[in-house]
Amino acid sequence: MSSTKLSFLCDRKHAEIWEGLLAGLDENAVVGQEAVSIQNGDDLSSGLHVRVVAFLDGVWSRKDVSAIVSLGAALTGQKPDIFLSVLPAEDWAVKSQQGLERLRVKRLMIVNGEDQRHVPIGLLPIRIQAANAFGTGHHGTTFGCLLSIQKLQQRLRRPVAVKQKIADIGCGTALLAFAAAKIIKPDYPVLASDIDPRSIPTAMANAKSNQILPSVKFVVAPDVQHKLYRRASGFDLVFANILSGLLIDMAPRLAQIVKPGGRLVLAGLITDHAISVEKAYRFLGYRLEHKYISGDWPILTLRRIRRSRARRLHRGDQRFHPLKGGKWMHW
Repeated sequence: MSSTKLSFLCDRKHAEIWEGLLAGLDENAVVGQEAVSIQNGDDLSSGLHVRVVAFLDGVWSRKDVSAIVSLGAALTGQKPDIFLSVLPAEDWAVKSQQGLERLRVKRLMIVNGEDQRHVPIGLLPIRIQAANAFGTGHHGTTFGCLLSIQKLQQRLRRPVAVKQKIADIGCGTALLAFAAAKIIKPDYPVLASDIDPRSIPTAMANAKSNQILPSVKFVVAPDVQHKLYRRASGFDLVFANILSGLLIDMAPRLAQIVKPGGRLVLAGLITDHAISVEKAYRFLGYRLEHKYISGDWPILTLRRIRRSRARRLHRGDQRFHPLKGGKWMHW
């Protein structure tokens, strides 16, 4: 089936709003910000503007997207110049990952699953097969998370009486889950989840090729709403590489699955929203332990210093929300 590519330039601070709106056009939509040269690991275009791109199933016209464009213009105060082009039937998730160069992130070497070349001694290879999931390490958010894992490794490999638990929320290809398993300790249990059911078979196949099964479990779940999260009795390390709005909306739920003393690594947010995200989690009993800037993308490592107050606040009418008028809109 043919597909349609929709693209336009917008202010960087409005990019997430447009991505959220475009994702609602089509349940199979692939939405993101267009990289300058992803093959070379370059970051997204610098400056005040970025190009937002959406791949939609079928043939779409300007009339089909006019309502969303009008809504976005009302929310952002800017009406972008939309470009639409019909594309032949191809798997764009696969196409975006084919031909990627090897990526070294300190001790890790990320390679395409089809790349059978030798990996230098001393490096830990992670093979990611191109398929219907995203996460190759080339984007600044994922790259920054991979660095954060290695910064945390000595703290998390200390001798403990029980194995520490790790979670990867919005896992995509599960690259972060694999990196945690290889860098921190291979036999630590890892729970990886994604809201897109198409990602899980890909992640499981990658786990098999990286010889990580059965230490990693995969589930389809919106944020942390799954029985395995409730049964885990607290995680020592949790990754959430998703949009900043979602990180704040799910903060009361996400805050509760981490043990006191455990850590959250939050990514997917832009610089303008980093303070708001940090403020939301600080309100729930976390403190900023480390902040890494990967291009224009901040990665926050937060540590839980006391039990979350979310359970007590749950019964109140008012919800503190740094981005939405002082309220948490979704619990």
